[in-house]
Amino acid sequence: MRYLGGKSKIAKPLTARILELTPNRKRLVEPFIGGGAMTSELAPHFEKVLAYDVHEDLVLMWQAVLHGWVPPSEISEQSYARLKSEDPSALRGFAGFGGASWGGKWFGGYARGDGRNYADESSRALVRQAAKMGNVTVSRAEFLEVNVQLNDVIYCDPPYAGTTGYESVFNSEIFWITARSWVEKGADVFVSEYAAPEGWPEVWAKTRTRDMKSKLTNAVQVTEKLFHLTAFD
Repeated sequence: MRYLGGKSKIAKPLTARILELTPNRKRLVEPFIGGGAMTSELAPHFEKVLAYDVHEDLVLMWQAVLHGWVPPSEISEQSYARLKSEDPSALRGFAGFGGASWGGKWFGGYARGDGRNYADESSRALVRQAAKMGNVTVSRAEFLEVNVQLNDVIYCDPPYAGTTGYESVFNSEIFWITARSWVEKGADVFVSEYAAPEGWPEVWAKTRTRDMKSKLTNAVQVTEKLFHLTAFD
């Protein structure tokens, strides 16, 4: 599913690197499920996966999909506009992100043009992802509320510091303090970001084009990085 900041294009190499560095794969915790690209790639390699997100509609969407709901293959512009002001729901979560929104940004404008059916593409992608996520439970929670235990593997894809486009302001400083506290509890923590505080080793990097508007004139080169800190070292 298209999702602002999603990892669908780099999920496989990121997963391969995480698996290289995790001998213990009993429980995976993902505080920011987002579009689920990493969750669906990592889940088959763990006994149990606990995924979270603060966005109510997104969580409702994932809960519904994991229980067999198939999102619609078409969303009209009129339905999109109506859903924007409705109460939280699985359908609103689907439409507000990948199902009908430009660039996967939460109600960032109705996606139209170039002959593509974004709702159909996103619906089929979600069904494919869900097929690999039978051991995943999705709940609504802030990252600060996530319960972390000894030997957990934690993968985080938080809103990146200094970027825009998310619904609310994200406190990156508090996030990194919390992530280090998880390590101190005995967890194995991985974080996707462009940069990390001192003491977080970089274990993977890839430069790619970030282009939310699908126009070459707006494309910029960014280097995605994976940082890893563990209590096992």
